[in-house]
Amino acid sequence: MDCGELSLVIPEYLETLFPVAAKGTALENSRLLIQIIPGLAECDACDEIFNVVDCKGICPMCGGFEKTILQGGDLMIREIRVGRKETQP
Repeated sequence: MDCGELSLVIPEYLETLFPVAAKGTALENSRLLIQIIPGLAECDACDEIFNVVDCKGICPMCGGFEKTILQGGDLMIREIRVGRKETQP
């Protein structure tokens, strides 16, 4: 699962709540792997690309606040792997 820094989703909450939500489903006893995607933006004034969280939303080059978000605003399930059940003879 990809979790963007700007998605307003807290990865620690996902990790805590996933086992509870998965209980009694096909996902019970599965693992949740979370990859944090940095929140990057491009400054509309000077075209500097910067990390929005690290810079508190302000361009480190020119001090501008207007920006275009490039990545980090999404929450995406990247992959689900399902194993085969072993059958007993």
